[in-house]
Amino acid sequence: MSQERILARFTTNSFVGNPVRVISMATITGFFFMSIGNIIELPVLVNMALLFGGILLVYGFKAGKVEYQLLETGIRQRIRRFLPYKLSGKEQERFFQWSDVRSFKNDKDWSRRYKEYEYLKLYLTKSPRQIWITDQIDKTGFKQFKQAFLNVMETQRTDAERIQEKPGFYSTWFAKVLTIVFVVITLGLMFYWRGEEKFTHFVRLRWIMVPGTLYMVFRVFQDTRD
Repeated sequence: MSQERILARFTTNSFVGNPVRVISMATITGFFFMSIGNIIELPVLVNMALLFGGILLVYGFKAGKVEYQLLETGIRQRIRRFLPYKLSGKEQERFFQWSDVRSFKNDKDWSRRYKEYEYLKLYLTKSPRQIWITDQIDKTGFKQFKQAFLNVMETQRTDAERIQEKPGFYSTWFAKVLTIVFVVITLGLMFYWRGEEKFTHFVRLRWIMVPGTLYMVFRVFQDTRD
């Protein structure tokens, strides 16, 4: 184990594998369990329990409490997968040198609960290919870790070795075009549904499409924060 000085550390719940693959695997597993329940004609509530049980089972093995340690030579993870750690108490450790990091992104987005969160995403040259670190559990700790990480990216790398920073999604031209499309669709639906359509359609428009569209407009055209 490397004994070099730890520049910053941050502990949060995190995916252990590639986040996209973990989410896909959890969804497929949940639907598979639910399909088995449908085939043998179990009650609806049991099938829903099978769906969420399958999703949580995958997350139990593929997510956990992760401590990120920032070093001058790279990033170390100390991992406690939820289910394996409960059963055996064993931790896992991984270390990624800066040469293993192809690029990174620091951006903000909106969660499913309509709360803005900030994240660091590291793109790796080896498994798990991506690491996502968010501030959804500990905003203060994340902010300190993020700033230390950005300082390392700025001062500790030579020009030849510098890791590329990817632009955030909302600063791209694609985001601008997509936002304009959503604005047109939302205004069109508001005009089409006014006063005559079902109330449920209006609720979906008001509480889903309108907030989402307004958020995209704000992030793409108005947000000047760092």
